[in-house]
Amino acid sequence: MPSRSGESIDALIEVTRSDCKVTNEIYSKNYSAEILRLKVGEDSTIHKVICLNNRDEVYHDLKLIAKSASKIGKNTVWVESLSCSSCHFFASQDIIVSGTKSINRNHLIYRIILPSKFHLKELMEKLEKLNLNPVLIESHENLHSDLTPREKEIIELAYKRGYYDTERKMSMKDLANELHVSASSLSDVLRRGTKKIVKSFVDNNF
Repeated sequence: MPSRSGESIDALIEVTRSDCKVTNEIYSKNYSAEILRLKVGEDSTIHKVICLNNRDEVYHDLKLIAKSASKIGKNTVWVESLSCSSCHFFASQDIIVSGTKSINRNHLIYRIILPSKFHLKELMEKLEKLNLNPVLIESHENLHSDLTPREKEIIELAYKRGYYDTERKMSMKDLANELHVSASSLSDVLRRGTKKIVKSFVDNNF
């Protein structure tokens, strides 16, 4: 049960594993790329590889070792491959995986949402038994604001890219281009999502 009514747990967990084909290919070739995961599944996972250079070479090499690969935009490759041990595990649990990021060849961070602190403790114990060497980077109670998964994804990305900074680091247009949507559609999603967050804060604090 959640620790307080209307709250869940948002956590960042680092794990260690060495069986991700996409990550191993990128690091073995010394490509400069950021590896994210668009969809984590028990059997297969869709990766988003953002290339700083050599996008066509990255695409060619990944296509040889993955189930499928597609060029997206000017610097990105989407790749579906068999899930590594940690992606398989997280996808099999009753949780929400809201984001992932490879730190290096063997270390990966998952951002997840769980029902309670008890579920988080149980999850960490399972990860230990699987020898995935989990490290809880941070966790906090998360007030429900009825955000849709898409709204949460976009608002998190906007925050990480500096859209909300006082001296804005990314424009609405640039953010829309990265998400492959129109600026007007993005503006609508950000406005709806922000309203829900503000309403949740007001309802729970005043």
